[in-house]
Amino acid sequence: MGANLVYYNVVNTQTAPAFQLMSVLEIALQFRGSMIPECDTSRLFGECSSRIRHLYQTGKAGPKDLTPQGQSILHSSSFLVK
Repeated sequence: MGANLVYYNVVNTQTAPAFQLMSVLEIALQFRGSMIPECDTSRLFGECSSRIRHLYQTGKAGPKDLTPQGQSILHSSSFLVK
């Protein structure tokens, strides 16, 4: 049995690009009820997903990025879906 180490990058949510995108998406979704039609909400999620994928591909973010509280981008996105 060998030891397996997994590296997780702890990032600042105020400066990490993927978490910044999620913050912008969260602000946009707060206006969903009165200003953004449902079809546009779907497009917002799609655009955000595409941009996060690009950040991963260019090495500016990674799926193992975590906040100091141990939350990943998946955690952040799951709080947006109601």
